[in-house]
Amino acid sequence: MRMSRVLMVVAIAVTLSLVFGVGKAGATPYTYNAPSALTNLENSKAYLWGIQPNIPSNEVITGATITLNSIYDASGGADHLYITLLGSAAVGVTSYTDNDAAGNYFASSGTEIKMYQNLPWWYSQTLSYTLTSAQIDTLKTYAADNNFGIGLDPDCHYCNSGVSFSICTQPKPQEVLGSLGDRVWLDANVNGIQDSGEIGIDGVTVKLLDASQNVLSTDVTAAGGYYLFDQLSAGSYFVQFTSPAGYLFTLANIGSDAADSDANPATGLTSLITLASGANDLTNDAGLYQPGAPVPEPASLVLLGLLGLGFARRVRK
Repeated sequence: MRMSRVLMVVAIAVTLSLVFGVGKAGATPYTYNAPSALTNLENSKAYLWGIQPNIPSNEVITGATITLNSIYDASGGADHLYITLLGSAAVGVTSYTDNDAAGNYFASSGTEIKMYQNLPWWYSQTLSYTLTSAQIDTLKTYAADNNFGIGLDPDCHYCNSGVSFSICTQPKPQEVLGSLGDRVWLDANVNGIQDSGEIGIDGVTVKLLDASQNVLSTDVTAAGGYYLFDQLSAGSYFVQFTSPAGYLFTLANIGSDAADSDANPATGLTSLITLASGANDLTNDAGLYQPGAPVPEPASLVLLGLLGLGFARRVRK
């Protein structure tokens, strides 16, 4: 009887495809073939296949499929075959002693992606399973350090002609870069607003900081007090201004963002700036003033003063 089963296995080949995701058009395929140790899966063992995918850094994983070629149940009993993704594994195949009635050996150390049950003994079939989008996200996380594992835990004795794992990739989308910047000016009337006629201050050191306040870049204002940090990725940043000797920062966040001073008077730091992809945020200014310097009166007060002076002269006459 057993010989007839084997003959039937050799004589019949049926392909069964279980597809729950698709690769994208134009994707680059990478195929990894397992060592021959995975062609004979004993029910008393669990098998861990470690892979170094070596995906180029400018590509992103978009799909993946595991294929078991011409697999059949060599024992003829009720069975399960668990397939699991793991975060790391020694390259090659490692086997572990396993109780075939205890469920998935790798359940607590990885992410189960597929379970086959009651595969036939009287013919072989090629099983192909394509990972779901959620499982692809897990694979991306696991493979980020160029290493991941596939666990195979059989509850009976399976034979096959080879196991392979295929990954599809596409070029990473080109990042659109942005910028931060604007101006340092002399706030002559110390009102925290860039008024008409107030001049820019050159030679002021400005630093770009990340969200943890680590310095990323430094610029010096020029051409009327302007500075710029460009080629920036989307993210969170601070800008810090350094006040020159003899100057203090003016009032902060008075009026519109395009015309006010954003520097904290005590630290010279702006609030945390969230820069969207490709955004150019040119509203981060700092006003400075010189303590003790004469503060010009607003034009309206000057006009009222002149009118008052004229009235006083008429009364004296």
